[in-house]
Amino acid sequence: MLKYTTTIPEGKWSGERKGFPVPPAIGTRIRVTMNALGTGTVTQYFAQDGWVGLVVAPDPGQRPDWHLRQLKGKTFIGYHVFGAEIATL
Repeated sequence: MLKYTTTIPEGKWSGERKGFPVPPAIGTRIRVTMNALGTGTVTQYFAQDGWVGLVVAPDPGQRPDWHLRQLKGKTFIGYHVFGAEIATL
């Protein structure tokens, strides 16, 4: 189970080449490039297998239909992404 935090956890960060030398601060608006998921706001951090990740709450209307269907009936707190999967707005 992942442990969520509002402070940047220990771990490696993969966003250097995407314009993020460090993980973006909570409240930062970004674009999730993985699966073209769209824009959203960083709400939390997590660490997985030694890597720092972000939880991103999508902007209203940004979740693709396939994603809504895939997670139907499940709790959704936001996209779980790593630095290599995001871009600046």
